[in-house]
Amino acid sequence: EKTADGAFALRPPDPAWRMLPIPGEPEDAQLPRLRVELLAQRPHYQSIIEASKPHPGAVLSDPPTPLSMEAVEFTAFALDEFQRRVADDGALLWLLLATSAKWWGQLDDASDPLRVLAEDLAKARGIPVVSMHDYLVHQGRKLRDGTFPVDGHWNPTGHQWAAEALLERLQQRPEVCGA
Repeated sequence: EKTADGAFALRPPDPAWRMLPIPGEPEDAQLPRLRVELLAQRPHYQSIIEASKPHPGAVLSDPPTPLSMEAVEFTAFALDEFQRRVADDGALLWLLLATSAKWWGQLDDASDPLRVLAEDLAKARGIPVVSMHDYLVHQGRKLRDGTFPVDGHWNPTGHQWAAEALLERLQQRPEVCGA
């Protein structure tokens, strides 16, 4: 969480932050609404949420809202924390960038704003990126065959493809494994 001075502090998850859907509510509206409801419970976020209207749940917007900018800051912090922990273990961190079902077929992957943002954050930290989009296109596979139809999460086939994408990339970079 952010402290009063704007720094980041790790804390255990709050059980009150469970995401509970509203029956009949479209799935793509649930997470933004729930996130804003949960943030609204914390006084610090009142001004941020108010300044983010009319799109309080947006991950990215043009121009960026205070809430979306804070999401980017938290993502950067998470990558820094993962990288620190992985380095402590003597390993390397790679980012497996899942293809977003939201953008599939609507944009070429290079213009997917979430992909561009994630790649920029990873590149700034020297974290290699493995793109599921690039792998699926290269293999001639269809995203819908590797995801559950209801929510876009990977099904067993999609998990297999993710492992294959990582293996392919590792084979291209044998020095990573000491081979």
